[in-house]
Amino acid sequence: METEVQPEKKEEAKVETKEEEQEEEKKEEVDLTDYVVVEKSDVDKIEPVCEGALVQHQNHDAPKEKEVPMEEEKVPEVHVSPKKQPTPAVVAAAEPEPECNGKHLTNGATEHVNATGDVNAVDPLLNRETVRNPNFDVSSVDPKRQFSVVTYNILADCHASCADYSYVDPMHMSQDYRHQRVIEEVKYLGADVFCFQEVGTEYYKEKLFPAMKELGYFGHFLKRGQFNEGLATFYNIHHFGLVDSFENYIGDLVERELADSGLDEPTKEAVLQIMKDGCALLLLKLKHQPSEQELMVANIHISWTAFKDLNRQTLQAATAMREILSKLGNPGNPFIFCGDFNAQPDSPVYQLMRDGYLNEEMIDVLQKATPIEVTDEKKAPLVNLFWNGFKHAIQNARSAYQSVLGVGGCSTHVSPDGKVSTVDYIWFNNQSVDVCSVLATPKTTRLTKHRALPSAHFPSDHISLKSTLSLL
Repeated sequence: METEVQPEKKEEAKVETKEEEQEEEKKEEVDLTDYVVVEKSDVDKIEPVCEGALVQHQNHDAPKEKEVPMEEEKVPEVHVSPKKQPTPAVVAAAEPEPECNGKHLTNGATEHVNATGDVNAVDPLLNRETVRNPNFDVSSVDPKRQFSVVTYNILADCHASCADYSYVDPMHMSQDYRHQRVIEEVKYLGADVFCFQEVGTEYYKEKLFPAMKELGYFGHFLKRGQFNEGLATFYNIHHFGLVDSFENYIGDLVERELADSGLDEPTKEAVLQIMKDGCALLLLKLKHQPSEQELMVANIHISWTAFKDLNRQTLQAATAMREILSKLGNPGNPFIFCGDFNAQPDSPVYQLMRDGYLNEEMIDVLQKATPIEVTDEKKAPLVNLFWNGFKHAIQNARSAYQSVLGVGGCSTHVSPDGKVSTVDYIWFNNQSVDVCSVLATPKTTRLTKHRALPSAHFPSDHISLKSTLSLL
């Protein structure tokens, strides 16, 4: 039975204190080391959790929530929305539904059963709340026009050696164990479209693609430059059909634009030296079979620069948006843009993605960056060298999570030092798509319970994001 809470007044909503959150989690959460995921009927068939050895990793040039027993009267937590926004409806976790019809907006819980048959352990990976968009009129919803999408950086094995993951049990860092957890999460999320980042090349061929195919998905993969990983986009073949696909490298797109820029050759070479870093953009033009409408799905992993090279990241985002528009034809056509943008909501990347241009504050931020040496006599920040590259003509892009939860409403990444940030997004064209709901991310105290991610519960250093949207 679905449980929903709609407070009469936003200020009356109860907000848990940090101490209460920690006490609740202490009661609920357990270490997965002694547990395995099984159906209730299979308790007698339990086998040990994956015992795969730690995978040897290659070097990289940069670091990179039950059918829970609960009383029917139990009130789920109510989130307090940002000022000037209606309070979102929080729905307790249950089986995923692609429809956002006001009836079933929850995601299924999974129990953990130990060798004695206890059913008390709550798995935070498979136990998350769905939050409705308070500005979306559910009475006008046509279920045939809805779909769900997930974006997820699953941490490629080739990057695991670039940071200190010594706090993680080696078993929980093994590819077999992490793959098992990823597929459990895929089943739990049940989205129509999955956009993955940091998918190992061999891992895609040998494990992910076969597993997703068995679940009814077909996928496309694009290797990320010189790295032994890349982007993978999967779509449910019962809900979507492929119209076309486009594989792009941002450096190549920038080179093409520079050819007609009128800039001198030394400047062009200096810009390309920065932008030719393997950043990839995978575009799939899909046909949504229930509505017979086309949808562009974009997947990207913007370069990790420790939040230092904002010029390069911003130019990558702007270039990607221009390429999306070139394939859309009309800026009003529906698109979804998912990925790991390696940029926080207060960054030039986010502001330009949303508005199509840089405001004065962000221009100032970029111009204070370390200048690029063009010649012995000429040095300038990237934004000054190639100003025309820092804009795009789509002014209707909005973040699904910001639309529902407000800026800073979710945490998507935990670095090895325990620092939590928001760097992953699901963008949509609000002229032709609206957001019905999003899946809330776990509380920060839970994500950092064992210092950082990955952990026994979470197979990646990133958290998956899921949104249910509707074609207008």
